[in-house]
Amino acid sequence: MSNKQRKEKNVREKEGGVDKATKKVMDGVAKFLHSNAPKKKVLVKREHAEYFYGSKAIDSLLTSKWARDKPEEDDTVTPYFPDREACKRFCDRLLSEGYFAHGSKVKVQSKTKKSDEKEDESDGTPTSTPKKKTKYRLLHHEHQVFIDSPDEIFIWIYSPPSKTTYFYGILVLVGAVAATLYPLWPDTSRIVISYLSTIGLVLVGILLGLYLVRWLLYALIWLVTYGNITFWLLPNLDADMGVIESFQPLYSIKRKKRAKRKKVETKEAKQEEKTTEMKQSSSVADVDSESKEDECETNDHPPCSPDSEQPKDNPL
Repeated sequence: MSNKQRKEKNVREKEGGVDKATKKVMDGVAKFLHSNAPKKKVLVKREHAEYFYGSKAIDSLLTSKWARDKPEEDDTVTPYFPDREACKRFCDRLLSEGYFAHGSKVKVQSKTKKSDEKEDESDGTPTSTPKKKTKYRLLHHEHQVFIDSPDEIFIWIYSPPSKTTYFYGILVLVGAVAATLYPLWPDTSRIVISYLSTIGLVLVGILLGLYLVRWLLYALIWLVTYGNITFWLLPNLDADMGVIESFQPLYSIKRKKRAKRKKVETKEAKQEEKTTEMKQSSSVADVDSESKEDECETNDHPPCSPDSEQPKDNPL
């Protein structure tokens, strides 16, 4: 088959505006970027996602075989990346085909930092708090355009199958074939498999029992304390962690801040205000009485007092 016939066949077999040959080449470039361009993992809506920076992707393309080997003049499918502008155009094409999306980072404000600031304002004394890493949330950018910048991020949508997926797939096939040939197994192997299956069933039963017990304990303590205390047995049991980490810690207790404490604090503050007002009023009364006594002593008559008796006139 000649090159012209191949081109005509590729044009006839178009799928979604891209022929099979260019689709295969784009898959190869995307797979190369996914494996060689530095990327970071992040959780987006409890799902693992990967993103990379635009300048790093172009740097990796400039070191690929498509940048070193120049294709023939008749070959219009194989890409060639002599400079950064050509890499940018091809990456923009990958973005338009849905291999990745232009994203943006948004800072997430933590509630703990706000509470610390309020406590500092109430006390009036600066407190040294440990610096925490700023958390970001990934969102899709309004303008879906590829930009050659170390600050612009792009979220991977294309996920090529890795070697581990192939390995697990082969294991599943081998297990299915071995299960179908179970009647032909020797007696010793059947006994071993029966023991292993019973151990597996026991472990599954223990896990289900733990789930039921932890939910019952949570419900009972929540009902008894009217929702003020939440108790979890093995809180990381259903978390996305390792086997050992999912059993740590053993339990967790969280208590809600009651509103009664605030009422008690307000009552104490009011009582303190009343006592201060009483002290101020008593000090003002003492000052007034002392001033009156001083006025009486400055005059020629004896000091004024409520018990002092005025001299009576002798009758003639």
